[in-house]
Amino acid sequence: MSLIIKNISLLLENDLEFINCGYIVIGKDGLISHAGQGDFRNTNKHDKVFDGEGLLACPGFVNAHTHIGDSRGGGSEGIKLLNDALFDTPIKYVALGRPEYYFTIHPSSDGEKVDRYPYKSPKETLSTNFNKTSHKILEVCDGFGISGANENSDESLNQYRKVAHEYREKSRRNIIVAIHAAESEQTVTFSVSATGKSEVQRILLNLMPDFIVHMTNASDEDITRVAEQGVGIVVCPRSNGILGVGFPRVAKMLRLGCHVGIGTDNVMINSPDMFREMDYLWKMSRTIDDEFLSARDVLKMATVNGGKILKIKSGSIAPNMSADMIFFKKDHIDLAPLHNPYAAIVHRADMDSIHNVMINGRLIDGEEF
Repeated sequence: MSLIIKNISLLLENDLEFINCGYIVIGKDGLISHAGQGDFRNTNKHDKVFDGEGLLACPGFVNAHTHIGDSRGGGSEGIKLLNDALFDTPIKYVALGRPEYYFTIHPSSDGEKVDRYPYKSPKETLSTNFNKTSHKILEVCDGFGISGANENSDESLNQYRKVAHEYREKSRRNIIVAIHAAESEQTVTFSVSATGKSEVQRILLNLMPDFIVHMTNASDEDITRVAEQGVGIVVCPRSNGILGVGFPRVAKMLRLGCHVGIGTDNVMINSPDMFREMDYLWKMSRTIDDEFLSARDVLKMATVNGGKILKIKSGSIAPNMSADMIFFKKDHIDLAPLHNPYAAIVHRADMDSIHNVMINGRLIDGEEF
């Protein structure tokens, strides 16, 4: 038995093509089996059919970076608290943790670069304790969320990569590795002065993560390197604005071929509101950026791109993707008339314009469509 939603407007597949009147078919497994324009001919009399007239189906937003667990600690105990808090809730999440090991990198007086590990017990080697703690963390989460290159030596970045690879092979799980870089001019300058390389250079040479957070003050050369390596970027523009560290050059990132997603960053300084994040990003880019960033690009970043970066089956209304969708009321005062659905969602939509939300093919309020 399938759920069929007919006569619905939708943003279809990875290009978010606007379909004025179409259909979405969802299987018992919560995956989308068919979606497209026009009518869907169902032959199974047991299928549930709902009329979606007056609604716009948008892929669910993917907040690709938020420090929810950071408020209670990022180690295994903090991750367990997060898992317990979200148990049996209609929230789909990817949790990243890290062992609390940090390096302090100092340039030496004779010009040589020195890595010093200040917290290591004299009775324990870094390798033994690091591996033990890291495996304990990976047992309860989806990967590593690393603070930054300036808090790590080249050796420790390599160790993160090796542990993630070994655990990935052993568990057959999709282990994700993420790290912050180039958030401020100060971190960029410090890395070059202390190591002779930028944060991004060191990260790509030693860690090769799945994505890098911020890149707000990254050079053109570093942005190009990230694009060439296929490493994702997650920007957090409102957080950057609050901290006064700049604004990410998203249009250039996209033009150079980067995969860019959006995150709301630390909950202690920023609310996890993707509507406000998209609105701020679009308006600021049009104000201070030399290159034009379309509302469609911004919405892709908040949906399709975020799902790809986190390697989850979410963020797109397409076959074999999870039925994770937001249903907007097209006649809502902030959306009607719907001449440009991308600008309407990015610039005007909010919680009041939502009819319902679906995760894994189920409406979160338990109601029928």
